[in-house]
Amino acid sequence: MINFRYHVVSLTAVFLALAIGLVVGTAALNGPVVDTLKDRVDALSKDNSNYRDQANQYRDELSRTQEFATQISPGLLNGKLTGRKILVVVMPTGQDYAEGTIAMLKVAG
Repeated sequence: MINFRYHVVSLTAVFLALAIGLVVGTAALNGPVVDTLKDRVDALSKDNSNYRDQANQYRDELSRTQEFATQISPGLLNGKLTGRKILVVVMPTGQDYAEGTIAMLKVAG
């Protein structure tokens, strides 16, 4: 016949097995999972650093290109548009570029 003591012992055994399974499972997976995550974080950090360096190189190249265009434009544009009518339409987001464009158009005549 099943009594109260049998239920207590069986429930204790179930919870003990569950606790042991959690501890052993966590300990067994902790090493490989942590190592894999560390490797991925290191790889992503390296990729991020490479992309940041590449973006800085592109900024430098763009700056040099803009400086070259600014320096050479008076010689190339001088008087090219004399006597012509020019209309400049500027969108609200293009206000930063309008002044430079208008200055170059004035150089061109």
